[in-house]
Amino acid sequence: MARTPLELYQSLISCFPADSEEEQRRALRRTLAGPRKAWPSELSQAMDTAGVSHGYVTRHLLSIGRFAPDVVAALEVGLPLGVCRLVNGLATEEARAAALAPLWKAIRGREVGALLPRGVSSKVERTARQLRARQEVVSWADEAPSLEEGWLLPLPDAATPARPRGHIWTFNAQSREDRSAERLPSRVVEYLIATYLSAGDRLVDVTAGAGTIGVVARRFGVASWSGDIEPAAHFVHRIDARELVEGSGLAFGDGTASRPSPGCAQALVIHPPTYPAWAELQDDPSLATIEGYAEDVAAMLSGSIGVLGPSGVVTLITRPVRTKGRVWLVTSHLSQVLTESDLELVGYHVAVADDEREDWHILVGRRS
Repeated sequence: MARTPLELYQSLISCFPADSEEEQRRALRRTLAGPRKAWPSELSQAMDTAGVSHGYVTRHLLSIGRFAPDVVAALEVGLPLGVCRLVNGLATEEARAAALAPLWKAIRGREVGALLPRGVSSKVERTARQLRARQEVVSWADEAPSLEEGWLLPLPDAATPARPRGHIWTFNAQSREDRSAERLPSRVVEYLIATYLSAGDRLVDVTAGAGTIGVVARRFGVASWSGDIEPAAHFVHRIDARELVEGSGLAFGDGTASRPSPGCAQALVIHPPTYPAWAELQDDPSLATIEGYAEDVAAMLSGSIGVLGPSGVVTLITRPVRTKGRVWLVTSHLSQVLTESDLELVGYHVAVADDEREDWHILVGRRS
């Protein structure tokens, strides 16, 4: 019987003889996507014995095939699969080594197969999250990004974004600080770009904050224009989305900048604060209703939709807020904002953290 995730992974792919492990993984994924009655008997037996679902195998276990050797070794000595996936997502071998250092120190001299000392997994996870947060921070002073009339231009060696499978997306769990700041995970931005944009396209983000969407967009060949009423990055314009196209106030850098021209973009992104965060900012609590929130988002859309080209898309981004036994969910209200703006809802995606503690809802509209 397979006792560990690594042993189970190896037993499942061994049901499909092939020339490479990659081919075995693909065969396993294809088979699990089909009817159970078509599965090989040894696969059905292994799944039943382990007591796992095909969803667990495809969403979690198959990721082992992409692990670096040092992460596979960590999994083999007992580091949890979820923590191993987090470590494997670090950009460099040096970062992985730093994250795994507490593990190797803790098990030095211990018997093979012994349980990990208490707290080691948490320490590795905490270190990996800190390192990942650092690697996603762009040092603009060192990088000197190319700007053209307020646009953040793509990198010369832009990569191809990973295309998601289906409409339920997963991303590496964020830190508590990132969740509190309502920061959109970079993987979700990458999937949005892969689904709705192409290299050379232009994106306007009118609620940019620290510019996460622009930073990710330039990695994948998309130019971006970023604005926010409270900019948190030097390339983000100080602008109210309600007045983007026809307003007068605009600040950027030395106080001068160009607005995005009408019809210039293939995508318009609106990622407003969640309803509870928005409600706390309202001077009159009696007016801080969900309907008022929807009207405010509608005003942002109305004031900025002019930048969108004929076949462009509008993306509204939100997430449920769960606090004190209550849940705040405004997805249906934002869907109505799109339809009342003569936009047809053409996409709805749910992005879920791999630790299942955070989820985002993405609505995409296009002129009908």
